[in-house]
Amino acid sequence: MSSFENVTVIKEANIYCDGKVTSRVVQFADGSKKH
Repeated sequence: MSSFENVTVIKEANIYCDGKVTSRVVQFADGSKKH
C-alpha cells in the first residue's frame, strides 16, 4: 500500500508544478525506496 501512497504524492505534484517537479519527486520517492 506504500506504493499507492507514493503515486498519489507524485500525481499531486504533477498538477501542482505542471509535471516539472514530478521528475524530481519520482526520483526521490521511487529512487529513495528502490535504492
